[in-house]
Amino acid sequence: LLEYYPRDYIDRSRIKSIGDVGRGKENETVSGEVVKQTHIKPNRPEAKAFGKISIYDGTGIAQLVAFGKRIGYLRKVLSKGEQVIVSGKFERRYGEIQTTNFDFEIIEDEDLDLIHTGRIVPKYPLTANLTQRMIRRWVKIALDEYVDQYPEFVPVDLRKQGGFMDRRTAISEIHFPTSSKHQGMARRRLAFDELLLLEMGLETKKARFENYTNGIAFQADNNLIDEFIQSLPFDLTNAQLRVFEDICDDMESQKPMNRLLQGDVGSGKTIVAALSLIKAIENG
Repeated sequence: LLEYYPRDYIDRSRIKSIGDVGRGKENETVSGEVVKQTHIKPNRPEAKAFGKISIYDGTGIAQLVAFGKRIGYLRKVLSKGEQVIVSGKFERRYGEIQTTNFDFEIIEDEDLDLIHTGRIVPKYPLTANLTQRMIRRWVKIALDEYVDQYPEFVPVDLRKQGGFMDRRTAISEIHFPTSSKHQGMARRRLAFDELLLLEMGLETKKARFENYTNGIAFQADNNLIDEFIQSLPFDLTNAQLRVFEDICDDMESQKPMNRLLQGDVGSGKTIVAALSLIKAIENG
């Protein structure tokens, strides 16, 4: 769960006064006290009933508008007198400041960490029946319980040399970053870890392959290769000759060759591969 990383983030760290929101199209965050609950049933039969939760911060009142089952839930959890942080798109309509698409979090204790609002909030990949709030809550519980047990495998001197934060901090910051800068540092550290473990795995596999597998040592006689090179209508480059010499060293060794031939288009990889095939043919 701790390695189920967010795919994106929403910055809800800037809390505005209610009197200042609703003038743009961006999402905004406010904090206030629940002062009123209102249930409205329109006179028209086809119109749906809806409700409002009014919050006040001293500069204005914002109406949290909800429909259907959600208003019943909000009336239960957002009692009068509750302190709450709300993030959403606010609009000025019908002489009010309203939001219908919002997230909220009750401030039960100022010392407790907020996870849904009032901070940079993670967005996770979702599957059926999962919500962002569920995953954030589970990740926060896992962090509180287990992040201190996370192993650190990069030595201190290497971390200092590369400017990396420690792994435990990186895990915490990638899920609930305290700033955009720290989120970037956490991503950099965890990306380094993935590449380091991949490289270590490849080196271990290569060493095991070379030490415990017997290869066929080809002979150094290259008469057929020399004839082929002389028949070419062009001269091989120094780079081609140097790479082929390295390949010959591998082929004439008792250890199996494990090599990737890499180069730009037109750099001459095919002719080097052909020379290697001829050497294999020459050795039967």
